Amino acid sequence: MRHAFGCGDVRSVEVWRSRGPFMSIPPELIAFVAGFPILLAHLGIAVTAFILWAAVYTLLSRGKEIAQIQNGNPASSVIYGATLFALAVPLGRALSASTGLLDIAIWTGAAGLVQLTLFGLVDLILAGLTARIRDEQDMSGAILLGAARISVAWLFCSAFVV
Repeated sequence: MRHAFGCGDVRSVEVWRSRGPFMSIPPELIAFVAGFPILLAHLGIAVTAFILWAAVYTLLSRGKEIAQIQNGNPASSVIYGATLFALAVPLGRALSASTGLLDIAIWTGAAGLVQLTLFGLVDLILAGLTARIRDEQDMSGAILLGAARISVAWLFCSAFVV
């Protein structure tokens, strides 16, 4: 016999009513209240890792993009924005593939380290491009270098299996 609550029979209604003080709270709300703090913790670790790796990149950058951006170099702005995006992609993949806080911390650390290493390799392959971006405000060079960094980030992300 079906009941007005859409349950299969009267016994399932009794099970539903036996939840005690939480019987009037929808299960979706209970799941949200239980899961939202976990979401914030995972996001906090990922954002912290992003800020850390962006700071490491900025300190190691031969192009000194921040100073160039402050001096009005649009090409440096393009490459710095592309680099930040290329850093975020594998960190996001690490976040989505991880299950716990320590897991996220380990994989975002590894992802950032590998990504900065890949940036260095791209810079070696495209030697001289960073200096042209810095000295000549070469927009085409900035777009190429930014695209190359985003491309290796995408490839790394695709290979990233946890």
